[in-house]
Amino acid sequence: MANAGKSAPQRNPADKAPSGVLRGFFWMLMVCAFLGELFLMAWCRVQNRQIGYEISAAWERHERLTKVQERLKVELAHLESPERIMRIAEQELGLVLPGPEQVVVVYENQGA
Repeated sequence: MANAGKSAPQRNPADKAPSGVLRGFFWMLMVCAFLGELFLMAWCRVQNRQIGYEISAAWERHERLTKVQERLKVELAHLESPERIMRIAEQELGLVLPGPEQVVVVYENQGA
């Protein structure tokens, strides 16, 4: 027991501080990274939901415009019908089909 008279070497408190500071910094960094990831995940979910709403609204608008287009096609077909045009020409404008004696055929002069 030769070491009985000697005391254990004294540890300097400053020697332990850097590892404690580094450990604290590491945990703080990990907590910040975790919180950042949580916020990023929440933001992505909000954006995903918002884009889903925009897609739904665009799809409803597309369906509504398709129905309007179909109605307009039917209306155009009705307005372009020869029977309707003939009726308007005769009743409202007083026009009639020309008789065979009123038709003059003009031929292109091929000699000139």
